[in-house]
Amino acid sequence: GLGGLCLAKLAGTRLELVALTDRAPLLERLRGNVARNGLAQDARVQVAEVLWGETRRADWAGTMDLVVAAACVYDAPLVDPLLDTIALYLRPAGGRCLASFDASV
Repeated sequence: GLGGLCLAKLAGTRLELVALTDRAPLLERLRGNVARNGLAQDARVQVAEVLWGETRRADWAGTMDLVVAAACVYDAPLVDPLLDTIALYLRPAGGRCLASFDASV
């Protein structure tokens, strides 16, 4: 959430899409944070549930130039599904990922 919110605020209109994702129980909090930051009416900012390795958003597949994943993996078995999901959404030529993980993973 925080990384995506910062990108949406700082990059202005240079970004076509800022996709903020999480599990269903956390989406309302994420939507609230979007609203508190004045981004609720910004069509570029989308909040959606994405379950790594399961959710397939055809409208996002192969379209993203950058995926930022910060402090989102706490269990080693989730790393591969996360990487598969990132690979699905990144643009095939030139897509980049910035990720940070807990040292124990």
